[in-house]
Amino acid sequence: MAVFTLAGLTIKEAVRRKTLFGALMMGVLILGLSLMLLLIRARLQQSVDDGTRNPFWVATMYPMARGRITLLCLFAIRALGSLFAILLAGGAISGEIERGLLSVILPKPISRWTILVGKWLGYNLILIGSVLFWTVLVWASLSLQTRGMGIDQTPILKAGLISTLYPIVIGTLTLSLSTFAQRLFGTSLALTLTAFSYLDGIFEGLARTFDVGIL
Repeated sequence: MAVFTLAGLTIKEAVRRKTLFGALMMGVLILGLSLMLLLIRARLQQSVDDGTRNPFWVATMYPMARGRITLLCLFAIRALGSLFAILLAGGAISGEIERGLLSVILPKPISRWTILVGKWLGYNLILIGSVLFWTVLVWASLSLQTRGMGIDQTPILKAGLISTLYPIVIGTLTLSLSTFAQRLFGTSLALTLTAFSYLDGIFEGLARTFDVGIL
């Protein structure tokens, strides 16, 4: 089908533009965040060896540090996945119109919805694959660091699977904006809307504190 052909071409174009290399670099960044737990553990152990802290204090602080590092990594996956979606889909249609690429495709018997669905499918395959790859990196890193402690890191994989919804929704929004807005304006608008979407925790806190249901 033409949809899958266009999806394949979209992926090939992303590879040609070294988009996957960018996804790999983001994965390295997220992996680096997970490795911060090693530094924290070494610091805690040093405080025990120096006699400034007792082992009970370390046993209390380490799970807290592990939980915060895990949350930080998952937040980074969501945030970078959203940013990656915007950069990938920003100006996908309007940019090709400006460069005259669609004028070569559209005269052929290919409907507009086929082009949109093909690009949407191609972009989302890249985004989902990237998020799952980053998730596996975090899961493997934290699993190795907590080996022998009897800690189940499977929830990280489940959270990563759910996190794929972020780039899918934001990528779909950005791709939709690119059908009528110029590249810069559409990308900026998508970035602004995405930034507001990350304020949900603040609104929820205000709603609970002051009992304002509309928030």
